[in-house]
Amino acid sequence: MTTKKDNRILVSDDPDIADIWSEIGATIARTNEDVRELYATAASNFVWLAPRHSDMLLLGNIVGSPKGNHRLLCLEPTEGSIKHYLDAKFSRVVSPDDQLKLLPLGEIAEIFASADSEDFFLGGTIDKANDSVILYRGNLEPITLPLSWFEAGPNSPQPDPDDFEIIDFGQTVRLGEFEAGADAILYEFDPSYRRRDKERRLDSDDSFGGALRRLRLQKGLKQSDFSPSLSAKEVGRIERGEVKTVHQKTLDSLALHLGVAPEEIETY
Repeated sequence: MTTKKDNRILVSDDPDIADIWSEIGATIARTNEDVRELYATAASNFVWLAPRHSDMLLLGNIVGSPKGNHRLLCLEPTEGSIKHYLDAKFSRVVSPDDQLKLLPLGEIAEIFASADSEDFFLGGTIDKANDSVILYRGNLEPITLPLSWFEAGPNSPQPDPDDFEIIDFGQTVRLGEFEAGADAILYEFDPSYRRRDKERRLDSDDSFGGALRRLRLQKGLKQSDFSPSLSAKEVGRIERGEVKTVHQKTLDSLALHLGVAPEEIETY
């Protein structure tokens, strides 16, 4: 994903973490003073990210109320007084508490860089008490759907809610050996996504990336299954249409793993 987003704020004084985010145009808050100034002046919908517990502490001196709708993603659990403090200062705080699973930092950075970040899932959890799945989108908005929606076909593996994971850079929800695409979930449960999807299809679709993704899921393969010849990140970029020209060597490698002729991929 190469689109830069200027409504992302990374809270961290670690230069290695900051380097990951430099390409997507995120604002970096390295000190308490940076945090206070950004919280007071940022007027639109902002998504903040605190990768470590020490980064959460940089948020500890915020004063007043924000001008906009600020949401916070923490990659480590929020505990004790800091949890209540952050809940009071941000309209939504998402963190790996209560069995919530999140993608790795590098994959989250890829999603945050996308112009359509809300069409990917950063993480989620299984709510067995209510027989539901809660998924968090790239804009930190949650979507809830019944576990019963994950229904296996006659030749598909049964969903296993005890083995839940978000994979493929937020494009796939895995329940054991059963996989469901984020696009299929959003199409079913989000009317605004359906409208946008219809517009996209009218403008372009029948792309090579779309055909590749349909065929990969039909074959029961993950994006990581094409390694070492192709990385999961590279396969994801092709499926998202970010690679304009797919070279013959790449086509041959994809076809070999998919068990089809290279020229057949785009027919799916």
